[in-house]
Amino acid sequence: MTEIEKMENGYLWEDTKEYFEEQRITRELLYDFNHSRPSEEEKRKDILKKCYVLLEKMLLLFRLLHYSEEIK
Repeated sequence: MTEIEKMENGYLWEDTKEYFEEQRITRELLYDFNHSRPSEEEKRKDILKKCYVLLEKMLLLFRLLHYSEEIK
């Protein structure tokens, strides 16, 4: 059973290397955003778009976990 299947079924699961990598990438992007100049509007928009995609994926995992806990 994969870690995501464990999450979906309400079992204990461990973070995967992929999940940790997504968190690292998101932190890097947020750092870049926070250290960019306000005048760098295009750069800031691009960074936010990338963050949004990664954060949306992480939120889906959290929703799956929460939903599987409600079923029990």
